[in-house]
Amino acid sequence: YQVKQGTCEVVAIHRCCNKNKIEERSQTVKCSCFPGQVAGTTRARPSCVEVGVTDPCHPHRRSRMHRPGQTDPGHGRQLIASIVAQKWWCQMQPCMDGEECKVLPDLTGWSCSTGNKVKTTKVG
Repeated sequence: YQVKQGTCEVVAIHRCCNKNKIEERSQTVKCSCFPGQVAGTTRARPSCVEVGVTDPCHPHRRSRMHRPGQTDPGHGRQLIASIVAQKWWCQMQPCMDGEECKVLPDLTGWSCSTGNKVKTTKVG
């Protein structure tokens, strides 16, 4: 089974509840991403996300590619080479509009919250 280039598809879903009434869901996703992309999540859906360079002082500003540790001559700021390598999960905008994204303390994933509802995603 082939996935269309540049896309991701859910191939398996598992759902259960534990005794604390916390619902647990997991899914297996198959992706076929273009060069320069990695499997990720955007707006709560599996997707191929760009592995671009992000300026940590302006997280939504992308710059041309630099090697890790290299600085942008125009700003003199160290640039971060990738969302995945640095565990900056919220950079790929995994939550729905209106939800707050927070990286988990152990950097293994992120949570999306609104009101008293929290959805936690761990990268496997």
